[in-house]
Amino acid sequence: MAVPERRRWWILIAVGGVLGLTVLDETVVGVALPSIRNDLAMSQIASHWVVNAYLLVFASLIVGAGRLSDIVGIRTLFLVGAAVFGLGSFACGFATSGTWILAARAVQGIGAAIIFPLALAIISAVFPAEERGKALGIVSMIATFFIAAGPFVGGLLTEVLTWRWIFWINLPFVAAIGLIIAVVWREARGDAKPPRFDAFGLAVLIVGMATLVGGVMQGPEWGWGDLRVLIMLVAGIVILIAFVVVERRVSDPLVDMDLFRNRTFSGSAVVIFTGQFVKLSVFVFGSLYLQDVLDMSPLGAGAVLLAAVVLGPISAPRAGVIADRYGTRKPTLWGLALSGLAFVWLAAMTDGASYLYLLPPLIVLSATGVFFFTPPLRAVMNAVTAEQRGLAGGVARGIQQVGGTAGMAICGTLLAMTGSFPLVFAITAAMIFLAFIAAWFTIERG
Repeated sequence: MAVPERRRWWILIAVGGVLGLTVLDETVVGVALPSIRNDLAMSQIASHWVVNAYLLVFASLIVGAGRLSDIVGIRTLFLVGAAVFGLGSFACGFATSGTWILAARAVQGIGAAIIFPLALAIISAVFPAEERGKALGIVSMIATFFIAAGPFVGGLLTEVLTWRWIFWINLPFVAAIGLIIAVVWREARGDAKPPRFDAFGLAVLIVGMATLVGGVMQGPEWGWGDLRVLIMLVAGIVILIAFVVVERRVSDPLVDMDLFRNRTFSGSAVVIFTGQFVKLSVFVFGSLYLQDVLDMSPLGAGAVLLAAVVLGPISAPRAGVIADRYGTRKPTLWGLALSGLAFVWLAAMTDGASYLYLLPPLIVLSATGVFFFTPPLRAVMNAVTAEQRGLAGGVARGIQQVGGTAGMAICGTLLAMTGSFPLVFAITAAMIFLAFIAAWFTIERG
């Protein structure tokens, strides 16, 4: 059933807002992290878990949410996810210990894992294929406004009020977004029998990712030769290999591995993974550099990081139009190339230099960051049938969040071991250029 055009735009605003909230909780926490660390008496590694607890749960459950929506319906599950995200945000604001905030961040991650892929599926259900790139670009623009506000608002709330308000501010937005979706959209469900939910596969995925990432994160603190770390690393790899084997043998897998036989899908997945890695490198480790090395306040660091998003609201809607007109390949490759060069600059200039030297590459990243997501996501959603959109959205967004988790684990480990911010940004540049090579050989011109 076609959705009236007027209602489409209300849905578009709500979807952009909910995506904005989920990414806001990545950027806003980065600026507030030193204050949270001090107030809750957390170690450096433990404070990194404030970001990674959210990302790890997000990444582990997001694929399951996409599949579950194919069974119970996108609208119902979306509203449940919004409620869980709001409750998690409320609990984060009242945290009195490291354990409390990590648990509450995990609850937030559950809610985000539900609503994030479903937002993409809602857009695909509401807008026809020929308008999908434009719609995704507008959604990215709305979400980018939240990202743009994140560093500054996080610094402002932390310095003027308290870091707790970076979580409490989510509540009115969640309520408004949930109300819009509940009132404006009625989902049309097909008559096809829904697939069986692969609960065992989800459990294997969660255990495997948590074990592997936990080993990487705790390596610097416990020691890389520590038996616990070695067991976690080996066990995590073995469990994730077992996950792939299991998914190939079940009739209704959590992740349809056949999706990755499509070269464009696989290449787009690599780019999306790298995009989230890049985002965490900028907003978490960039913020730590500005505060820990240049001795800037949370508000000052947030103001500087505005440069990393200042052009996003302009480039985001154009990215979708460009992808509709020229296909995925060209804009993706150009975005990767310019972003990689920007990180080379950051690596060369983050050695006690003035923040003024960082502004040019941050501005470049503000224009190119959206090209890690909008063109590849368009390719992903156009490559599957209507019945697979929930699953494909979950897989794509799951890969995105795994990229963020990997970014926190790898960059956090390097920083803990070496104390070198230039090395963190150099590794990020290397990741981008590897993604460029993968995209060059896999993403087709369509």
